Amino acid sequence: MSALPPAAPQAIVVPDGAQRTAQVMPVIVATVAVIVSALVIVVQVVFSLDVWQLYVLGWIATPVATLLCVGWDAIGQRAGLADPWFDARPQYSAVLRLVAVLGLILGGFHIVRIGIAAGTAAVSSGWFG
Repeated sequence: MSALPPAAPQAIVVPDGAQRTAQVMPVIVATVAVIVSALVIVVQVVFSLDVWQLYVLGWIATPVATLLCVGWDAIGQRAGLADPWFDARPQYSAVLRLVAVLGLILGGFHIVRIGIAAGTAAVSSGWFG
């Protein structure tokens, strides 16, 4: 009885184009949204502008856009786990969560300013008297 030599370990060959990684776009979009929101605040403070449309722009940029990016990343990471060639990047999600918290803080400023502008408009137009 002849013994067969042990088989050499086979290298795992990834098919061309099969390697996918998590997307960095949600992180980039959320970071840009937070920067836009911060710039809106700086412009309003430096130039003493009280334009409610800028507050709405800041509110849309944060927290709305950042939270949508968190969802985008979560869906992309979760969908990728079904693919054996997917390279998950949990550090993207961690950075995105920090950006989203910063976005919520900045968004709070915009929400308060929208409320002040709406209240001022309501009082000056005679809704309350």
